Amino acid sequence: MAPPRPVAPLTDDRLALTPISETDAGEMQRLCDVDGWDDMHTPGSSNVFLTVPGCLRLFVWAASLAYSWEAEDFSANDVHTCFAIRLTQGTGDLAGIVGYTRLWTPDWHGRLTTYYWTAPPMRRAQVATDALKLSMPWALKAWDVDEVFIHALNGKSEKVAKRAGFELTDESIGEHPVFRHGAN
Repeated sequence: MAPPRPVAPLTDDRLALTPISETDAGEMQRLCDVDGWDDMHTPGSSNVFLTVPGCLRLFVWAASLAYSWEAEDFSANDVHTCFAIRLTQGTGDLAGIVGYTRLWTPDWHGRLTTYYWTAPPMRRAQVATDALKLSMPWALKAWDVDEVFIHALNGKSEKVAKRAGFELTDESIGEHPVFRHGAN
């Protein structure tokens, strides 16, 4: 079962995280930043959305996560939460997303994987790092798990993981390292 929707946005003095919406999915499609999405894979999940071409892929994927927040009855397969990231000051444009997936495969059972994407104009502004730090306490408690991991697909993701307090493990998914962050 998926965790409850947050009662209020997750906020700090810089960021506001709200459950992703179809409007946010449209903003992702408009930005059309598809680099890196072909390599994204979560253990135990399918990559059906990768069959959708180009920028529409972002919309389909993000909109499906938006609908999961609205579902009244979650099945065992509805195990995602995704937040839109916006700056608390400025235009209110989408700055990125951060999300969590609970995995049910034996090797990853009881753990969350996290993913993030930063809008091109917000890169190098530590949006992903700060969104992880802001959302992780909620995710650990809401999902009732002890750890979150990042499947780092590139050097930039590795830097985000380290800045957010994740530690490199001896695990890997394919050739990519895994970083973990525990509740303690």
